[in-house]
Amino acid sequence: MTGRIRVNTEELRRVAAELELIAPALRDLGSRVQSSTLLETFDPRYAAQLSGQVQPEGAYAGSEANLCAEQHEGFSQRLLEIARRFEEADLATSQDMEALYRVLQAAIAAQEETAFAPGWLLRGGIPPWVERWDWLDMSEEDRQQQLEYYRQEWAKFQAGRTAGSFREPQQDTAYLEEMFKIYLYGLPAALFDPRTGKQTEPYDPDHELSDKPALPDGTSTYLNDAGQNRFTKYQYQDLTDYYERLRSRGMLEKLGLGELPEGVDPEEWSRAHHNLCGLDAVGQATGAEDMFQTYVAYAGEDQAMLVNGETMSPNEVRNLYRELGWESEHISRFKGSEVHWSDSNPAAYPTFGQVEEKLGQGYVITALVGVDKGTGFLSAAESSTGHFVNIVETMETRDGTELVRVYNSMHHREEVYTWGQFDAVWRQAGGNSGGQGVIAKPPAPDG
Repeated sequence: MTGRIRVNTEELRRVAAELELIAPALRDLGSRVQSSTLLETFDPRYAAQLSGQVQPEGAYAGSEANLCAEQHEGFSQRLLEIARRFEEADLATSQDMEALYRVLQAAIAAQEETAFAPGWLLRGGIPPWVERWDWLDMSEEDRQQQLEYYRQEWAKFQAGRTAGSFREPQQDTAYLEEMFKIYLYGLPAALFDPRTGKQTEPYDPDHELSDKPALPDGTSTYLNDAGQNRFTKYQYQDLTDYYERLRSRGMLEKLGLGELPEGVDPEEWSRAHHNLCGLDAVGQATGAEDMFQTYVAYAGEDQAMLVNGETMSPNEVRNLYRELGWESEHISRFKGSEVHWSDSNPAAYPTFGQVEEKLGQGYVITALVGVDKGTGFLSAAESSTGHFVNIVETMETRDGTELVRVYNSMHHREEVYTWGQFDAVWRQAGGNSGGQGVIAKPPAPDG
C-alpha cells in the first residue's frame, strides 16, 4: 500500500545543521576532560591522591564525548540524505517509510533512551550488570567489541520474544534490560534444584509487562478479632469487606459501579473466597481498573459463585470474556472441544511454538494449571489444585531455553517459568485434564 507523504525537508535540514554544530562542542569537551591540566583545578593536597582515579575517568569520558561527536555528525549526514531523497520523490512504500522512521528515531535518540533500546546500548555506555571499574579496565577496542556483541544479541533477543498484544504493554527500557540479562545468562541458579536441574520456584521480575487491576492484598488487609491476618494469599478476599471499603471511599461511582445490576448484592458475597483465580485472570487480561469490576460483571450471570466461594470452569471463564465483548474459545484436548492445539492430532498437548503463535495472533491464553496452595507457586505435584493463570509473554534465551511469563493471581504478580516447568504444571493441571484453557482477544478497534 502506498500513500502520499508530506515531509518538511527544511526542518530535516535545520535539525541536521544543529547536530553538526553540536559535534565540535563535544570534541572540545572531550579534549578538556582528557587534558593533563584537569588536575590543576583540584586542591593540591588531594591532586596526587585522586590522579589515579580522575585520569582514567577523564580518558573514558573524553573518548565517550568524541564518540558522541562522531554519532552527531553521522546522524546529521543521514538526515541530509533523507531530505535529499524526499526532495527527489514524494512517494514511498510503507516499508520504506518504516526504514526512514527508524533512522529518524536513531537521530532523536542519540543521547536518550527509547522504548526499544536503552541509552547505554545506543550511545556506548556501561551495561548495568558490569562493574564500572571492570569496564574502565578494558581497552577501548575491547569495550567497542563488547558493545557490538550486545547490540547483535539485542536484535536476536527482541526477535525471540513474543509479548501478548491483547493489552497495551507498559514495557520500558528497565523491563527490557531485565529480560535481556535473562536472555544472555538465564534465570538465576538459585531458582533451580542443583541435583535435578528442575525449577523449584518462579522468577519474580522487578518489572512487569502490563499494569494490574487494583486488588486488596489478602495477606494483610483482612484481620480477625485478635488483629491477625485471616488469609495467607494475595488472591484470597473477604468480598463483603472489599465492597464496603470501596463504598466508604466513594470509589464505586468512579469505577462505574454506582448502580449495580439488578439482583447483584455484594453484601451477600463470601467473607472468605479462595477461588477467584478465574475472575482475576479475566480482570488482568481485559485491563480492569479494579478487580471488583470483573466480579460485578460475573455476578450478573452467576452470583452464586461469589456467594458460595465456588470455582469456575474453563467454559465459565470463556463466557465471562464473551460477556465483556471479547472473542473467546475453550481450547483443549477433548474430542468435542471448540478448538484444539493441533487440528491433525486433537489429543496433543500444546507446544511452546503453538503458545507463541496464539500470543502473536493477539490472544491471551488463560491456562488451567496446578498450583501449590501453600506456596502459591505453580506446581506439578499430585497434591496441587487447579488454578487459572494468564500466559502473557514467551521468550527464548541465547542458549535456547524457552521461557513463559504468566500472571499468577495467588500473588497478584507476573512470574517467569521455564517452558519445561510450565508444561509439567499445565499437563498435571491440579488433577484436571491437562493442556486446556481459554484463548481470548479483544474486539477489533472498529467494534
